[in-house]
Parts: sequence; structure tokens; C-alpha cells
Amino acid sequence: VTATNRVSGWRVTAGIALGFISSIALAGDADEASAFKAAYAAYQEYEASGDYERAMPEAKTAYELGRRLFGEEHKNTPALAYNYGLTLVEVGLESESRKILRQAVDLYASVYGRDSAELIPVLMDLGTATAKALRPEKQKSHYNRALKLARKHYGRESIRYGRLLLDAGVEILNKAQSPAAKKYLKEAYEILSNALGDEDPTTGYAAFQLARLEVATKRYAEAEGHLLSALRTFEDPDRPSSYIEMSTHAWLVSVYEELGESEKSTAHCQAIGRMTSMTEDQEYLPLFRRSPKYPLSARRTGKEGYVDVRFTVDHEGIVRDPEVIHGHGIFTNASLEAVKTWRYAPRFVDGQPVSTPNVLTRLTFTFADP
Repeated sequence: VTATNRVSGWRVTAGIALGFISSIALAGDADEASAFKAAYAAYQEYEASGDYERAMPEAKTAYELGRRLFGEEHKNTPALAYNYGLTLVEVGLESESRKILRQAVDLYASVYGRDSAELIPVLMDLGTATAKALRPEKQKSHYNRALKLARKHYGRESIRYGRLLLDAGVEILNKAQSPAAKKYLKEAYEILSNALGDEDPTTGYAAFQLARLEVATKRYAEAEGHLLSALRTFEDPDRPSSYIEMSTHAWLVSVYEELGESEKSTAHCQAIGRMTSMTEDQEYLPLFRRSPKYPLSARRTGKEGYVDVRFTVDHEGIVRDPEVIHGHGIFTNASLEAVKTWRYAPRFVDGQPVSTPNVLTRLTFTFADP
């Protein structure tokens, strides 16, 4: 029975059960042993194809039958619980997944010991399953227990420990949306930089995630340094440009615009344009968009409305000659002032950036619901 952790890429092997099942069948449990083998085989097939809706009931059956057949002290039982818990995560049954993953933690502790390395990936996934927006406490508690075990088994300066820190930081940032992620991401970056070097893609990924957090907390100067470090690891003229390389360029555009250094944005706008195949008739979305200020007179009277603006995006991704073509006049000036600050990735023709005329956008002014 094999359990696969989906957060950090760890793989936990708990042994093959077939020989044990044969002895059970001879003892008179042939029907349950046969049902277990069928359910586990079906689970493996569906899980391998990504069909988690069909894998989930098979994982449940395999866990329930396996727990009876093997008993709680056999190493297959915690792996079966872990498989079932992960499948529940995949289908979005969060409450049930937390319950089963806690059972898996207890079973792994019983079989391997409370300080065993086998607990690490299960605790990491339990932490992710307990994530709540703006409330990282429970998530952190499971991660911290896993990280304590990782320090014991692999060492504080190890690559494995650094990657686990990175996983924890990314999940806290993405799911809890909490600045508590910074502690994990910062330490992960330092460890991975020392162990792998600044040119390694894993180090670059850590720098990228740390930059995302700095942007979220409006520490744009700090974010710039991390993004430039990340970009050096992702840029490679010998391979196709990656999604994360493009994302790093996009974040740099936003950072430079927020810092008031628009001229530095241009190279990154053009880099994205060079990597992107855009046609004249597809929707043209800005890389950086500053919202318009709601006119005070409209706010006082509760007026809502919209403005349609037409403009040219030049070869540097800068908005040129914006003009209102339709809309409510009270919002005209605010719309034009906002659009002038937007940045785009210019289209490329025959390897060169070109201007794109007649770009249309609508700015809508509404009050949020109370």
C-alpha cells in the first residue's frame, strides 16, 4: 500500500499487503480480503488518472476493510488512512478530510513512533487541510510539529528541511493569506540559497514567493530584490519561457509602478509581450491597473455609472491618447487619469514590439454592498 503526499512531493511506502491478505483468506476472511483487493486496485486506477470523485469511495472502502483485516498496528493501516484523507481533500470534503488525516497521524505515531520521520508528510497535509483565511494558528501548529521532526531527522541546514519550510510558507500565504508566512519563507530562502546556490530554480521559487508576500505588505523595495533574484534563476535562453518567469516579470511591472519607477517597467512589459502570442482581436488586459478615484460629488449623491475609453498601447506598453467614447460625464476625468497609469505587454510582430490602436476598456463605478 502506498500513500502519496500532495503538498511537498514526499512519497511514503508502507509495504505490499498481498501476502498478508493470503494468510487472512486462509483464516476464513476470504470475502473481505477479496473486497479489499478490489477496492484498493480500483482506488489506484482512479487516483492515477486524477478521477478523485470515483477514487474517494474506493479509498474509503479500502481503509475500512484494511483496518479490520490488518489491525491498527500494521504499517498498511496508516497508509490506507492517509490515502483516504488525501482523496477527501481532492474532492473538497474538508471537514471529513481533517478527521481522517488526524486518524492517519495517530496511526502513524502508533506504528512508527511519535518522533518518526514517517509522520512528517502526514502532518504537512493535515496542516494544509486545516487552513482558514486569516487564521493560520492550527495550520502552523501542524507544520511546526512536522518541521521539528524534520530538524531532528535531517538537520536545520538540510535541503529537505528548507523545502518543507517553503511548502509551509507558500500554503500559509495562499490559504491563510497571513503575514505569518514570512518567517517560513525567509528561513527557507536562506537555507536553500546556502545549500543549492542562488542559481537553483528551487531557490528562485523561494525568492519569488517571498516577493509575493512583500508585495502584499507593500514592501515594494524588498520585493524588487527578491524578484530580480528569482528572475535570474528562471531566465534561460536555451529553453522555452516558463509561466513562473512570465509571472515574475508581471510582478516586477507592478512593483516598479508602485515605486514610481515606470521606466523600469518597460523591459518587463516587453519581455512578457515577447513571450506571449497575442492577436489583435483577443481581449487585451493590463499588467498593472490602478483603480480610478471615485469622484467626491458622485460619492456624495450616491451616483453610479461607467465610462468606455479607447486608447493606443505603444511599443513600450504605455497607454497613449486615451479618449472617452461613451459613459457618464461625471466619471470622465477620473477614468482618463486612471487609464493613463496602466501598463500593458505590447504586441510583437516579426520579433519587434509594435503599437496597438483602438484598445477598448470599460471602467465601472459602483458602491460596494453594505
